[in-house]
Amino acid sequence: MDKLRLHHLQFETYLGVYDWEQSQRQAVIIDLDLAIDTFALAQHDDITQAIDYTEIRTGLEAFLVDKHTYLLETLAQHIADFIQEQLAPHHLSLQVTKPQALKQGTVSVCLERSSVE
Repeated sequence: MDKLRLHHLQFETYLGVYDWEQSQRQAVIIDLDLAIDTFALAQHDDITQAIDYTEIRTGLEAFLVDKHTYLLETLAQHIADFIQEQLAPHHLSLQVTKPQALKQGTVSVCLERSSVE
């Protein structure tokens, strides 16, 4: 299966358990791999059948702008659900990173989800 990879997508959202984290947006970085069939698309070079990368980014930004979650794990699941609803990939790999969760280092959650056929 082919993959479409969108990496280092940066957004701001409300994430964390502390009051200040719920009152100001924080950076998250999303890395997304989508298993999709690109064969027919590549054969015909038909842009009308292509996935619009900008639309994915814009959709995620709109989805995250007012999202409030306590846990990075919850946010990752919500993003996975959103991507599955919007694009219905055969499989998705998702990494959501909270770069400022620790003073020295980052924290990420990685999910793998497959469509039910």
